[in-house]
Amino acid sequence: MSTARQTSQLPLYYESLIGSLKDVSTLENVLKMLSWLKAKGLHMVMDRGFYSEHNVDCLYAGHILFTVGVPFTTKWSWEFVVKVRGDMEKFGNYHHRVGSHCFFAVTDVTCWNGQTCFRHVYYDSKKAVGE
Repeated sequence: MSTARQTSQLPLYYESLIGSLKDVSTLENVLKMLSWLKAKGLHMVMDRGFYSEHNVDCLYAGHILFTVGVPFTTKWSWEFVVKVRGDMEKFGNYHHRVGSHCFFAVTDVTCWNGQTCFRHVYYDSKKAVGE
């Protein structure tokens, strides 16, 4: 068995799930399924459908790194957007990636039930015009 560390940054596992993801058992079942890997340092990336306070609490309790979209309908995310809205398009928040268009991003560090939590807000003016 090789102990070499994987450095490709390719996903270890990917699955599209259909249905109500706010159903707390969905995330719990995915975590159970992935437990056979016994992999350390997993980072789960999920869309807004996975966001619920219970799911976030489960991920923190399992010491799992994660990124999850948070709907603007939550007070927690909306307050952050309102807080940074006036400063969003400042030069220090400007980002450009080769091969893609430009966007603005702001990050802050806050607390979620005693855990460190990073919140990110992105603004893409091209996308905003289209919407």
